[in-house]
Amino acid sequence: MDSLYIVAGSILKKSLSKKASLKTLIYDSGFNNIPKLTALTTELVKNNELLQEILSHFDGHGLLSEDIVEGKKEIALALLYEELLGNRFGKNVALRKVMRKHKAEIKAAVDKVLSAHNVKYLKMLTKRENSKADIKIPRYMRVNLIRSSPDDVIKHLQDEGWDFVGKLDLEKFKEQALSLREDQFALDPLLFDVLVFPVGTILFNHALTLSGTLVQQDKASCIPAHVLKPPSGSVVLDCCAAPGNKTSHLASLMKDDGKVIALDQSLSRMQTMSHLLEKIGSKCVELINQDFLTVQPDAEDAKKIEFILVDPTCSSSGMLGVQQGKDNYSTDQARLETLSRFQITILKHALKFPNAKRIVYSTCSIHKEENEQVVEQVMSHVSHHFKFKKVFPELKNCRGLDGFPHSKYFLRLSTENDLTQGFFVACFQRRKKVLEQIVKAIKTAEHCNKNKKMITETTDLQESAANNEFLTSDSKLKKKKKKEKPLVSVVPSHDMNVELKKSDVNSDTKKKKYKKPQSLISGEQTLTDEDNKKKCDNFSEDKLEGFTATLKRKHKRSLDSEETKSDGLVCEELVQKKKKRKKEKFVSLED
Repeated sequence: MDSLYIVAGSILKKSLSKKASLKTLIYDSGFNNIPKLTALTTELVKNNELLQEILSHFDGHGLLSEDIVEGKKEIALALLYEELLGNRFGKNVALRKVMRKHKAEIKAAVDKVLSAHNVKYLKMLTKRENSKADIKIPRYMRVNLIRSSPDDVIKHLQDEGWDFVGKLDLEKFKEQALSLREDQFALDPLLFDVLVFPVGTILFNHALTLSGTLVQQDKASCIPAHVLKPPSGSVVLDCCAAPGNKTSHLASLMKDDGKVIALDQSLSRMQTMSHLLEKIGSKCVELINQDFLTVQPDAEDAKKIEFILVDPTCSSSGMLGVQQGKDNYSTDQARLETLSRFQITILKHALKFPNAKRIVYSTCSIHKEENEQVVEQVMSHVSHHFKFKKVFPELKNCRGLDGFPHSKYFLRLSTENDLTQGFFVACFQRRKKVLEQIVKAIKTAEHCNKNKKMITETTDLQESAANNEFLTSDSKLKKKKKKEKPLVSVVPSHDMNVELKKSDVNSDTKKKKYKKPQSLISGEQTLTDEDNKKKCDNFSEDKLEGFTATLKRKHKRSLDSEETKSDGLVCEELVQKKKKRKKEKFVSLED
């Protein structure tokens, strides 16, 4: 038997018993064809009630007794879907023969269901089942920029006969996307690397998909990488990376230039991601099988990380299959609270990386407990370092739920309004001026310490002045005066100008002119030590510096006056002696 139906049946059973999210179960299965398994399990969840009703009319001796079914109802449901609503097992001849053996039993069960609902065809019940949410989503295909470009892919598809209608209008997106014909496709108005195909288009076996040039990925799932927007050459961390669609998208946007560190603690999911990365041709992704919470943000390698994507495990309540299946699957409050605590822990840890410039948080959940409440609570602890950056401001009608202070910065996508899976995105941007503020704070602290030291020195000086220890010593003043004295002094005289060389001034004059001033100078009394002490007793701290300068200035003026007086007396004495000698010489000549 084809293992696809065994794995799908097992996932259906675990999904209905709320063991984990559908997305987690699919990627944890380790199945080698994830797109095919996803398509089957999504349809099983969507049509579960109808298939269960049909199977209820079977007896235990028919299909359920087959060895391939092993008595497991979920495997029988997978086989029934493929026989009644799928592609009838494709090339699997063995399974077709088995189902043919029970054709009468299957037909009888279907007739009973049709009769009970008063319809003619089973597909009418399928449409009625799906019309509960009336959900239709176009087929989105992402261009792998490592292998090609949007223009080249568009040209290739046109050569195959597809009709390219151009870039869709953002305001009329829903109307235009749903009106695409089976042979048409378009370019998404928001994401330059996403192509839009009609609802139900099958491309997982197309040549471009098989070669890794096109990647089947919902538009909502493509948004986080565009919001993170790491430039080429960056170091990026995807902390919950598997199954790898967003990781491969990051590598694509970076043109495989730089480094993407992909962490996940599930080994089986990492193996699935390894196959995907090999398919798309990415070499810049480093796979690490490790729990993100064990990574030390202050490690040397971690300091190089600039951009972080946080897409943690969630309820997957936004996925189309879950929305159309059991509504109570993801509304278990206890489970939501457990998920919320885990998501808060993961996000807080991501924000500890010292050089991370931008962190994007995303979930495929529709519940506020996993979205607005998580990011608001975390921001309350990191607002001094980070701020919210508005996610795609162009989408004005896709903001967060009302009642939260930063809802206008968040992005919420829904199937009804945006033709995507239910999705939530928030972006944390590091504040640019934090480093400047830190430097400013350090400088302010240093300035305060310097002022404190100056105040302490001033206080010590004031105490010294009070003890009459602040006066400048005579020896220091004499030394300063010697430096300032010119080599030639010009002294005025009543009779003539006399130039005296320094050598002409005797030692007695030198001693005299540097004596402490004892007479009136410019009509002011020279301050004595006792006067200075009395004045300092009532001296305030803020005037101490000015007072000290005044004392020095007065000492200088006093010394200058004494010097001038001494020099004048010496010159007058020399003049008188010279006159006397001339007079004596004149008297001698007369004799």
